[in-house]
Amino acid sequence: MSEHIPDEGVAFQDYTPKLLHCNATTRVFAESGGRCLAFGQDIVSCDVFLNPVSYGYFFFERGTRTERLNLAGGFEAWHELILRGQALATEFNVDPSSYGVQIHRVAPHSDHFTGYLVRVARIESDIREIHKKAQTDQRIYRITGGREYLLDPTKESDL
Repeated sequence: MSEHIPDEGVAFQDYTPKLLHCNATTRVFAESGGRCLAFGQDIVSCDVFLNPVSYGYFFFERGTRTERLNLAGGFEAWHELILRGQALATEFNVDPSSYGVQIHRVAPHSDHFTGYLVRVARIESDIREIHKKAQTDQRIYRITGGREYLLDPTKESDL
């Protein structure tokens, strides 16, 4: 079989996608992006392990929303949120795993997302305590199986 060789004068657009260096942080971003595409959203904790948060509770930190980004070019904004969460944890002397970065798909069948800094906990009583100390009016959400649900703030438990 012979390869197809284009005629002279045919112009090809040189497309070189922006590639990330393969390291622990960029792999976590790629995995988080995949979960975001599959499930509509994903949360990664801001601790040293950058673990995915597939169950538990969270609420949004004020003023931490990123602009609409695509997965191909969103690493820098995502990483800035990770660093901001780690800095806030250090500043307030709390566990960095109580901060996380959520990426939320903008629309179905889209590779665009918005990033948020969130407070996370695996146990409902822990997130309520964090929420109370933060003195915020943000709603608390439960996440289970990659999906999020709003908790009723008047009830002690929705489980």
